[in-house]
Amino acid sequence: MPPKLDRLIGAWMWLHTATIGGQRAIACDGKTLRGARDAAGAAHNQPTP
Repeated sequence: MPPKLDRLIGAWMWLHTATIGGQRAIACDGKTLRGARDAAGAAHNQPTP
């Protein structure tokens, strides 16, 4: 992976993580990865701030 792309992906992931038990974690599941939406167009499985 090119260094610039690695930095960009790393920065994006850092912004989308949470601290759980002192460790950084990012939630990924099939619905999130494929962009599942309900009939109204709302995304499923989105974390609440």
